[in-house]
Order: sequence, then C-alpha cells, then structure tokens
Amino acid sequence: MQDKTMFQYLSDIKQRVDAIASAGAPIETEDVIFYTLNGLPQSYNAFKTSIRTRAEPIGLDELYALLCSEEVNISSETAFRGRPRGTSRGRSSTSRGGRISACGTGRRQMNSVVCQICAKQGHSAVSCWYRAYLSYQQSPRALIAQEEKSTSGDWFLDTGASSHLTADTTQLQSAQPYTSTSNVQVGDGSQLPIANSGKGILPTPSRVLQLSHILHVPKLTHNLISVSRLLKDNLCYIIFNKSGFLLKDSQTHQILLQGPSHHGLYPINLPLSVFTTPSTFIHWHMRLGHPSPTTQRRLSALLKFSSPSKHHCDSCVRAKSHRFPFSLSKSTTKQCLELLHSDIWGPSSILSSQCYKYYLLLVDDFTRFYWVFPLKSKSDVLPVFQNFKILVETQFQTKIKQFQTDNGGEFINQSFKEFLANSGITHRLSCPYTPQQNGLAERKHRHLLETMRSLMFEANIPSKPWVDTLLAAAFLINRLPTAVSPKILPYQALYNVRPDYSFLRTFGCLCYPWIPPPH
Repeated sequence: MQDKTMFQYLSDIKQRVDAIASAGAPIETEDVIFYTLNGLPQSYNAFKTSIRTRAEPIGLDELYALLCSEEVNISSETAFRGRPRGTSRGRSSTSRGGRISACGTGRRQMNSVVCQICAKQGHSAVSCWYRAYLSYQQSPRALIAQEEKSTSGDWFLDTGASSHLTADTTQLQSAQPYTSTSNVQVGDGSQLPIANSGKGILPTPSRVLQLSHILHVPKLTHNLISVSRLLKDNLCYIIFNKSGFLLKDSQTHQILLQGPSHHGLYPINLPLSVFTTPSTFIHWHMRLGHPSPTTQRRLSALLKFSSPSKHHCDSCVRAKSHRFPFSLSKSTTKQCLELLHSDIWGPSSILSSQCYKYYLLLVDDFTRFYWVFPLKSKSDVLPVFQNFKILVETQFQTKIKQFQTDNGGEFINQSFKEFLANSGITHRLSCPYTPQQNGLAERKHRHLLETMRSLMFEANIPSKPWVDTLLAAAFLINRLPTAVSPKILPYQALYNVRPDYSFLRTFGCLCYPWIPPPH
C-alpha cells in the first residue's frame, strides 16, 4: 500500500474482490483478510499479530474499521513522538535547548517505558499527547520537523449546533437556495446569513452516514457537523472522552468512525478529500432500479441530472438481454396437405379412461384443419402417422409433400426418417431450442387445451375423460373461423362444403339415449 491511504488501499482490494466474484469465483472472507493483512507495511506488524492471534474470527467490516483507526494512531504517534538529537553510545551530549540527553542505555530504557495514560510503549505520561491538561507545556527540546496543515477544510463535531454548517458549496449535494430569513447565530452573538441548503454523506469504512439539512454559510470559518442531527438521521451513538471520540452503530456496537481530540476540538479526519459527489445519470440509474434510458430521462428535470446522448450499463446488458422476435413466416401453401405441422403433447398428469397419456397433433398449413390422435406412448407416433397418411391421401387425392416438426426423438429416429424418405416427404426440422420455428403447432396446442378446459369447467366434469373432451374441442375448432381466413372455415376449406351446426348441443348437457329392446 505504498503512497496510498488506508481508504484507498481497502477500496482497491474491494474492487479486485468484486471483479473476481462477478467472474463467477467468489473469494472466502478468510482469504480476503489474509490478502489484506499481507499487504500492510512493517509499521502494522503489531496490529497484524493481534488480529491473527484472536480467539474469535474477525469480520471484514470490523477489520476495515480497525485498520482505519490504526492508521490514525500510527500517524499521530509519528507526528507527536519526540526524539533526542544525541546519538553517541555511552556518552552524553548537549542537545538543543541546553538539556543533557544520555544516549546508549537511555534509549533502551525509554523504549521499555509504558505510558500510564494511553498504555503505549516508548514514552512517559509527561510527553503523552493524550494528556487531559492540554495547556501543559513540555520543556523545550528539538522535535521532528512537521508541516502544520490547515484545518479550514476539516469538519468538526459540534454538540451545540442544530444543523450541519459549511462555508464550501462543493460539500453540498442537491444544493437549493435558502429562501427563509433565518440566520446562524455564532458564539459571539453575531448573525451569519445562510445562502444555500442541501445534504451530503459521511463515508465510513463500514457504511455511509447521511447528512441531511446542511446549511451553506459563506462567512463561516470551519465546517461543523451537528451531533444531534447526525445521531437523529443515522442509527448510531457517539462517545466523547478526553483523548478523542468513538462513533458506533446502535445495533451492532461496531466502531464506525473515531478520532483524537485536538486542542479541545473533535475533528473528523477522513481519507476522502470531499464529503459528497454530484449525482450523475449513472448514479440515478442504479438508484432507480436500472430503468430504461427513455424512462429515466423523463425524471431529469425533477432530479436535476444531465442526460447523456449514449448510455451503457453492463448490468442491464446482462440482465435484460433477450432473443430478438422471430419474423413472420413468408412461406405460403396453395393446396391442402402440401405442408403439415406436427407436435406431441404430454405426458398428462392424469391417465385418461382409455389409458392415454399423450396426443399427436397434425395441422394442415393451407386449411388450418386439426387432426388429433390420442397416444398411450410416444412409440405409437409412427404407426399412427402411417395410417393417417393412407387415409388423407386416399380421401383428398393428393400427397403429403412436407412435414414440419421439432427435434423430438419420436420424429428423428431412424424408422421415422426411413418412412418419410421412402414416401418422398420432405422433413423440415426446427433448430434446437427454437420452438418458435414450429410456432403454428405450438399455438394450436394452446388453443386446443384452452378450449378443452373451458368445456370441462362449464360441464363440471372430472378430469378423467380429458381425451373425449379434447376430441370434442378439435371438432368444434375446425368449424370456427380463423384469423388467417375469417370467411372460409377450416372444415369448409378441406371438404369444400359448409359444416352443419343443427345437431350441436352444449357439451356435457343432459341427454337420454334410446336403447332398443330387449335391452
């Protein structure tokens, strides 16, 4: 993690883990923890040892929070720990400031000293930066030179503020002009005008905290976070002590954020340079549940985001991809039996009264006439079709020229292929996993079964005689107009005569059969 903050280091690891998981190989939590610890520098050796020797396993959220806390501790110790200038062994030297510092054994003794305030080694309570008395001044001596950073852009926790305050408009998300006449009253009694209001986020290693009602006060010198509003908007609580603060989750009591006190103030030292980022089109796209670009652009004026001319989302491509619709068939037939569509339905969950479980459907492409043949097994398809071929070719004085089916085993076995070849019939097969190419037979299945169920429900009969109901449904459909030919009925197109409806009765109605004597 050279030249990286802890937040950047952990973010890189998370991106790599997510990329590997999206490729179909999720990584175990233990492996992620092992990889994270191995990438830490030597200054984290004590931390790594404490994590590896824990009695209970640690979670990723807790580990990330502890690492961010350890980063603050290490940087604080490096900044505040002073070192004597003398380096000679076994002799004393006068250091800057007129004091005499003994090096040699004295350094080893100092390394073994444990502070009574913070319980850390290497310094005494006199030089501890966690001291309760911040006004205490240590005797002057040379320290490690360190540049004093400006804190004008930092945020400070304030228990007396009723709203979050900032002088920088870039810290606001969805900024709106402040229309009220209210002002902010500061400690000296003066009133500061409010220019804008908005909201923002406070990122932590485990989750993002919401900052609502942020007021933009241009004349403010420091950014303030209202503790009361922070705790109100997020399910958390805060603990203050003389050395710093702890922000914890109210349910899990997990540490969300922590930091030291500095001259009586509690600054928030974040690895990020800003609190908020403007919501872009892709951000709202993810928040709104990946709507279509056309639908999302209709909300652009309301949610105030710019709409790009082109938009690409990998998740949408993976989740919403579908097969293009099939174009309508342009092939036409000019006479009956020129093309037959066929398919098998079954097995039925209910065995019929005649022990049938399947049925074979044959549809003439030219007339849309149905033939339905009940089957006890799929092996009966070939003999049934052989008898059907003899019947229709004799009755209508024409030959079957083409036979359209799917790739079912009952249609592509060697016996069936040889029969079609010997009969001079062209076998048209649909592509694998493409039932749309045999769509006419598939649609007729649906029409036939829907009609059968309607008849059975209306007659209030059990499911056992489903074959008889199926044959009745096919009989009636052949005498009804079709969308392809609304003026010529399938029966009329095949037999060249209009059907007779005078003998039809409601299916399942009461009837009295005549039984001739002596029965």
